[in-house]
Amino acid sequence: MRELPADPFASPLEGVPKRDPGQSADDQEKAPKGGTVRGVAKKLLRVRGEGFSRKTGTAGERIVGRSLDRHLDRRRWLVLHDLALNEAGANIDHLVIGSPGVFTISTKNHEGHKVRIGDRWVYVAGQPKDYLKKARWEAGQARRYLQAPDGESPEVTPVLAILADKIIVKDKPEGVEVLKARHLVKWLESQPPHLSDLEVLLLKHAAGDWARSLAQDS
Repeated sequence: MRELPADPFASPLEGVPKRDPGQSADDQEKAPKGGTVRGVAKKLLRVRGEGFSRKTGTAGERIVGRSLDRHLDRRRWLVLHDLALNEAGANIDHLVIGSPGVFTISTKNHEGHKVRIGDRWVYVAGQPKDYLKKARWEAGQARRYLQAPDGESPEVTPVLAILADKIIVKDKPEGVEVLKARHLVKWLESQPPHLSDLEVLLLKHAAGDWARSLAQDS
C-alpha cells in the first residue's frame, strides 16, 4: 500500500520546478570545442545535423505538451514534462496520471512523411525506428520510479504520439498505443476510469516526489 503524503491536500507539484516540453534538448545545445580544424568541421556537420533533428523533435514535444497543458482538466489529470531517466539523455517526454491510469507519452515529429506501424518497428521513409522498444522501456522506468514502498507497481501504458501526414497501421503493436498527436487528448479523455480517487492522489504525489528528486539531482 502506498503511504499517504504528510498533507494529502497539498498540491503534488508543490516545490517542483516547472519543466517545459523539450527542455532537455534545449539544455543540450552546445557548440563543439577543441580538436583539429578537420575534426572540428566534422563535429560541426554532425552537430548541425543532430541539431536540426533535435529541434524538429523539440517542436513536436512542445506541440503535444501545450495541447496536454491547455486541454486536460488539471483537477482530474496531472501532467509532467521532460522527466530525465539517465545521464545519457534518455527521458520521458510527458507523464500523464488520471483516473484512467498512468501514461508515458513519447512524441515523434515526422511531419511531411508517411509513417507505417508494424508489430515490432515503426517505419519512417522505409527506415525502421526502434520507437516501440523505447516506449516500453520508458513505461517500465516509470513503473519503477512510481513503485510503492511495499513493492507495488502501477500499470503504465506507453503511448507514441506521432506528428505525420499519414499513419498506416499494418500490424498493431503489443502493449503500445500509437496515435496521431492531434488525437491524443481526445483518446486520453475517452479512456474508462479504473483507479479510485485515493489511488490517483497517491500516484500524483509519487510523481511529484520523483520530479522533486530529479530537480535535486540536477
